[in-house]
Amino acid sequence: MFIGNAYGNLGKDWEVRTTQGGKTVASTSMAIRQRKGDTLWVGLSVWNEKAIETLTTYTSKGSPLVVSGSVSLRTWEGQNGKPNGSQIEITVQDFALAGKSENKPAEKKTGGAGGDFDDDIPFMRIPDAATI
Repeated sequence: MFIGNAYGNLGKDWEVRTTQGGKTVASTSMAIRQRKGDTLWVGLSVWNEKAIETLTTYTSKGSPLVVSGSVSLRTWEGQNGKPNGSQIEITVQDFALAGKSENKPAEKKTGGAGGDFDDDIPFMRIPDAATI
């Protein structure tokens, strides 16, 4: 498994759905600006319900976000059975909100092992998928 970190802006609002097995998943795309001025688009997926709630509440299209998670290459085939495209996808395990959304309130956390959090940038460590 390859773990990667990325910083970028969300390309669209989160799409939340439920799998046939009853698990909730949220997905979106993220634009990552490259040094040469190019933009790399990656897919993001989140499986932790608490993380989904936080991300869908405090981020939307255009929001800056820092993510860390397992990286994979998703490919799909055309109707002729030949490869038709691919996309890098990150299954988010950790994230940090990198800015405030103008139309949604900033989150303020208190308590926990780290004490009071006075900053406006929530950080969430998502439990290992094996424990969910």
